Amino acid sequence: MNSKQRIFPEVEQYQQHLEFKYLVKQNIFVLLTIFLVGILLLIYLIIAGYNARIIFSLSSAFALVLIFNIASLSYGVTDYSFLKFNKFITSTSFFTLMIILLLYFESPSLIPFLFLAYVVSAIYKDLKVLGVISLYFVFTISMILLNYSNLFDFQNNPSPSYGVIGFFVFFFLLLLFVSTYITIKEVKFFYNEISFSKEKQNRNIDLLIDLRKKIAIDNHNYDVYYEKVKKVFADFSEKINIENHFDEKVEIIKRLHQGDSINKILADYGEYSKPDVLRLKNLLLNEDSNLTKLALKIFYFNQKEIHKKEIFSESYFESFDKSTDDIEIKIISFVVFYVLLKKGLSGMKPLTDEELYDAIINTDFYHFINPRIRKIYENNADVFNSIIADVKREVEQ
Repeated sequence: MNSKQRIFPEVEQYQQHLEFKYLVKQNIFVLLTIFLVGILLLIYLIIAGYNARIIFSLSSAFALVLIFNIASLSYGVTDYSFLKFNKFITSTSFFTLMIILLLYFESPSLIPFLFLAYVVSAIYKDLKVLGVISLYFVFTISMILLNYSNLFDFQNNPSPSYGVIGFFVFFFLLLLFVSTYITIKEVKFFYNEISFSKEKQNRNIDLLIDLRKKIAIDNHNYDVYYEKVKKVFADFSEKINIENHFDEKVEIIKRLHQGDSINKILADYGEYSKPDVLRLKNLLLNEDSNLTKLALKIFYFNQKEIHKKEIFSESYFESFDKSTDDIEIKIISFVVFYVLLKKGLSGMKPLTDEELYDAIINTDFYHFINPRIRKIYENNADVFNSIIADVKREVEQ
């Protein structure tokens, strides 16, 4: 869906937020995995009696990767690019470590560690990272087959077929790549759909607030509200036997509600900083505040009972291409959608032929429509326009 224009450009913000949220968790999981592999390797080297130089060298290499990962997590809080850059560095570094282990010990039992490194890089759910590591893997296996073929000289098979071994290694790698690719595409689809749903939800809440303004539903007495809030905090402070520090904060929120500027409030309350006032501003309760939108969301969400199993069902994602629908249903859905865009809705102007084509082919709507139906429209848009024009003339006559 990233190859198409956004119906709502704000969706990009929500998608980046989701990716950042899960990328932090992925980095932590990768960090713990590398740490566990490093500890197990260190224990093995000590028990096997290897010299201190190799133990120190490999331990330092693992520590360096872990330190870089931790630093990237820390800086990633303020700059998302650190987390994105860390994916490539950590993946290639860990894979290189596994290659060093394989070449140093020259044991075929360490070949699965290359696949372990590949799986660790797949945790990031990033096609670019996966592509880089896949090419690195192919180059590594090719190098081993050409220069270190003795690694495949197994005891019970003194003359193995290196061509067959290479084929099965590359075939297994291909299966891993395809399965991971499918998972990544599903995750991207999930991010897109959740972000799109969130933006529509916010737009619906804004529409509801505008409607409440027009029919004068919002007639709250805010002065009484703030006095009641002060009374609640006073009783709360008395109950737990602490000094009441809430009166000033409630008064600042009240003045913000009345339209006082932040600079004026800072002048009257010198102990507060601008970030303090901005945080208090989030607690405003007026028609356009975040708190009001949250309250409306909670209120209307509770009006409908939703089972957990329905949250991530196919019905959660909007589409005209449901797998359970017959092709006739998909055609009717597309036709109704096409006519609505062409005719226009309340508060929405009818689309021209060019605008209609652009909306269906070059925006997120492209992915809502069955591919066969979409292709018919894309190749015969003029025919659709002619049919609509003929029907319109018949109706007008």
